[in-house]
Amino acid sequence: MPTDDYLQGAEKTGKYADGCNYDVRAMPRLDAMFTSSFTGWSNYMMDFGKMLKDEEAMKRFGNTFVVWSVSERKPLKIFDMSGAPLEIRCAIDPQHDYAFTTTALTSKIWLIYRDNQGAWQTEAVADIGDPSKVPLPVAFTISSDDRMLWVDTFMDGKELQERFAIDFTKEKLGRPHEMKFSAYSLYR
Repeated sequence: MPTDDYLQGAEKTGKYADGCNYDVRAMPRLDAMFTSSFTGWSNYMMDFGKMLKDEEAMKRFGNTFVVWSVSERKPLKIFDMSGAPLEIRCAIDPQHDYAFTTTALTSKIWLIYRDNQGAWQTEAVADIGDPSKVPLPVAFTISSDDRMLWVDTFMDGKELQERFAIDFTKEKLGRPHEMKFSAYSLYR
C-alpha cells in the first residue's frame, strides 16, 4: 500500500497516503483495482465501544481510497476520504464505469467514477443518517441493475429477534457484518 514516504509513483490528491488496506475490488475491463483503508488489525479486533473512547485508537483509522493499475500492479491515484472508507462495490453493468464506498466515521456514501477525460475522481454523494449517532455503515450491496444500494449499519438500533448466536469474538473471527440481497422479489 502506498504511504507518504513511499508513494510508488501514485498521484496523491490530498494530504494522506496512510498505507492501510481493508477492501479490494477490481474492474478488469478498465484495468482498474480499488482499495479502501478503514483501519489496521489492532483497531479491527478491539471492542468497538472501547475503541471509540480510546484517543490513540481513533488516530489509527485510514482516510484513503486508492485506484490501481491491474496490469502494472501499481497504485495510480490516492484520494482522501476522511472518515475511514470500508467496503467497495463496483457497478455490475459493463457500461457503468463507477463504484461506491462508505465511510465508517463520517457515515457517507462516496462515488468513484471516471470523468469525461477518463480520469478517476471521487465525490461524497449521500449521508447515511447522523454520524454523531454512529450509524456505522458496515456493509452494503448494489442491485444487479446498478439502480439501488442497500446499506447495512450497526449500533443505530435495527432491533432483531435472536434465534441463535455465534460468539465471533470468542471464536476469534472478528466482527460479523456481511449482507446479501439476492432474492428476485427485491427487483420487482
